[in-house]
Amino acid sequence: MDFFTSIKQGPVCDRALFFISLDNESEHPGMNIKDYASVHQHWGNILMHVLSAPFFMAGTLIGTLKLLSGDWLGVVASFIVVVMAFALQGIGHKLEENPAPPFVGPLDMIRRIFAEQFYRFWVFLVMKLQGLH
Repeated sequence: MDFFTSIKQGPVCDRALFFISLDNESEHPGMNIKDYASVHQHWGNILMHVLSAPFFMAGTLIGTLKLLSGDWLGVVASFIVVVMAFALQGIGHKLEENPAPPFVGPLDMIRRIFAEQFYRFWVFLVMKLQGLH
């Protein structure tokens, strides 16, 4: 069993399938890895994601902790980091030949953004580095 097969069959993946389908077409546009790969082809966009996704993740996690501790200045600073990271990725997406599919609503927007930052991009990157996409 190869690495990706074990991931797809593991318990973590069962929970993650809420966010992304690795093989099958999804009822939500842009939610499967084939659609994702088609809008992440330009090296500049991939580089922007590699550089900015960790800041998005850190800003989200630190912002949540700051919110729980009542540190409002920390919440604002974390929010600014998240917005800047997301803006960098938007600039990267303008380099792509294929635009990302539009969001189908607010829940879809939140789910796709957070799925990309915390999970989907990293799966895609590992697959790309291994020559699978």
